[in-house]
Amino acid sequence: MTRLVFMERLRSLLGTLPFSEQQEALRYYEEYFNDAGPENEQHVIEELGSPEQVAQTILNSNASSLTNSSNAPTAQTAPTARKKTGLWIFLACTAIIWGPVLFGVVITIVVTLFAVFIGLFAAALGILATAVAAMVMFFAALIIGVPLVFSDSLNGLLLISMALFCVGILLTGGSLSWGLFRYVIPGFVRFCGKLFKRFSGRKTKKEELK
Repeated sequence: MTRLVFMERLRSLLGTLPFSEQQEALRYYEEYFNDAGPENEQHVIEELGSPEQVAQTILNSNASSLTNSSNAPTAQTAPTARKKTGLWIFLACTAIIWGPVLFGVVITIVVTLFAVFIGLFAAALGILATAVAAMVMFFAALIIGVPLVFSDSLNGLLLISMALFCVGILLTGGSLSWGLFRYVIPGFVRFCGKLFKRFSGRKTKKEELK
């Protein structure tokens, strides 16, 4: 008897089994033959016995499992069903009670983050506007103050001092506004994006590659 004849005979003998169980049993013996190798085919057949013996063993095992499952106490299914129903009721009540609270917390966080972004952007614009105004005042004080030194030295020097003070404001304001636009605001936007992805469960391309 060859492996092919053995398996075909076994398939026909297991025709009364459900298709999934039949395929599982046949797959098991196919893998058994594969593990043994073609050179040990006859040895495996002798070891297993006739297809009728193998089929009878499988059918007896299936009948035994069906008997055990049918004899199992059905009273256990009712408590299990009650536990599942109670769990769903508990989850529904929790969602009803805590849902509005969680929604309010989320809305508060979103509004706060948006307000911080608007505040940073407004601060950067205000500092930039101050720096621009300081630049205008610098040129105005310099243009008026330099000629005035020769006619009214005290007022001329005062205007030149104001021009130098405006230079300090211009440099400080320009640095602050550049830092806000270049680092702080983009960093805050990236932080909000990461926070949203973390809570929504989305992964970045770098995390997916890892």
